[in-house]
Amino acid sequence: QCVIEVEEQVTVFFFCLQSADFRFVKIQSMNAVITGASRGIGKATADIFAVHGYNLFLTSKNEINLLDTIEDLQTRYPNITVDGKAADAGDKSSAHLFGEWVLNNASSIDVLVNNVGTYVPGNVTDEPEGALEQMLHVNLFSAYHTTRALVNRMKAQESGHIFTICS
Repeated sequence: QCVIEVEEQVTVFFFCLQSADFRFVKIQSMNAVITGASRGIGKATADIFAVHGYNLFLTSKNEINLLDTIEDLQTRYPNITVDGKAADAGDKSSAHLFGEWVLNNASSIDVLVNNVGTYVPGNVTDEPEGALEQMLHVNLFSAYHTTRALVNRMKAQESGHIFTICS
C-alpha cells in the first residue's frame, strides 16, 4: 500500500509498483494547461486531468478538433471548466499569445503539459528542405516559448509542475 502525506494545496501523482495502482490525490480545485490537446497523448492527458477534477486550458493548432475536444470534455465532466484557444505552438508569437490568454483566464497554473510534437519522415539525404527546422520549432521551441510565457506565474505562486512530452 502506498501512503504519501501531503500539505494543503499540493497534488500528488504517484505510481505504486507493488499494486500497480495509479492515483491522483487532489486537495483543491486546480488548473492544467495542455498543449497539443485535441488528439492522441494530449487528449488522453486532458481526459485524465478532467477525471480528477482539474479545470483545463487547452490548445491545438487545429481549431475544429480543439472545439470538438472541448465539447466532449465539457459534456462528460460538467463540474469542471474546460476552455481552449487554437494556436500554433511552434510559432513564437502564437505561443506567447496563448500564454497571455491563459494568464488572463486561469486563476493559477498548477500543471503545464507541453505535448505538441511533429515528425517529418526522411533522413538527412532525402528529407524535404526545412524539415529539421520545422521539427525544432514544433518539438522544442513550442515547449520553450509556452513555458517562458507561463513560468513566472508559477514561480510567483511558488508551486506548479511542468511536464514536457516527447514521443
